[in-house]
Amino acid sequence: MEGVESEEPFRNTVEALLMCQRTEPRMSGHQKLLKQTHAARDREEAPPQETLGATAAPTFVLAASSNHVFECTICFEEAVPIKDVATCDALTNYHLFCIECIRKHVAALIGQGQSKFRCMNGYCEAEFSWRTLRRVMEPVVYRKVQERRQQEEVMAAGVENLVSCPFCCFMIIMPDPDNKVLECLNPECLKESCRMCKETSHIPLRCEEVEREAQKDARTMLENRMAEAMIRQCPKCGKRFVTEGGCNKMTCSCGTVMCYVCKKVITDGYNHFEQRGGVVSGKCPLWTNALTLHSGEVRQAAEQGKEELDPNLRLVHDPTQDMD
Repeated sequence: MEGVESEEPFRNTVEALLMCQRTEPRMSGHQKLLKQTHAARDREEAPPQETLGATAAPTFVLAASSNHVFECTICFEEAVPIKDVATCDALTNYHLFCIECIRKHVAALIGQGQSKFRCMNGYCEAEFSWRTLRRVMEPVVYRKVQERRQQEEVMAAGVENLVSCPFCCFMIIMPDPDNKVLECLNPECLKESCRMCKETSHIPLRCEEVEREAQKDARTMLENRMAEAMIRQCPKCGKRFVTEGGCNKMTCSCGTVMCYVCKKVITDGYNHFEQRGGVVSGKCPLWTNALTLHSGEVRQAAEQGKEELDPNLRLVHDPTQDMD
């Protein structure tokens, strides 16, 4: 009798543990048991294959009839099948949400540049597990988020001489400070970059000698403005031309006559120009030094172009530097 009485508390403890395993979703093996139970119940309650069609009950109706439904606390959607819900990763007092709400929540955080996804309950510090994130993310996005999280964790570890590739998530320890070039070993990247400026390797140039994209665009704009200042265009046929000197009365191949100085069409012949030895009347000169004329036009175009640039932008190659 004493043996039976001593076994009674032990038996009660085992039964309590088994009951806890069946009722506590976080216990090991519960999800597998729950999936097997649902699959068996669905096979028993599902109508024969030949009767499926318009009369077949939706999944959530079958789930509701067996009390395996859930109401989302975010969107308040009723009768959500338990297979379409997930929890945060809290060890106790975890929170359940429908997959669709988790998907929208995760997408919003990704749009904010975050790689950690906390529970949607404002008082919960737990995050969603990688298994849940995999359910709500596209495969490419899931892989990128994993890579970024790993990179952040490695950088937070404070490893000495750790250098990361600016074009991908590859990292390597480079103890030699004189080695300025990082050779990425990621097979999807394989780029060489400068450790100092994080740009594509520019050896033998120094970092300050490398022209950045914004600097290149500004230089190109100035060069185009300066070149356009010297070019004349026929107002009738659109033909473009430049002269090296001579008479300023220009006749295009289409027959249009124009002044090389003011770029206007001439209708009164040589009366448009100031004659040599004549009284100064404000007319265009008939003869000019083309080099002097072009230099003034190019300098004026360059000054106007520089006024449009960002005053904090430093040009590595300034096309106006050698202008007199």
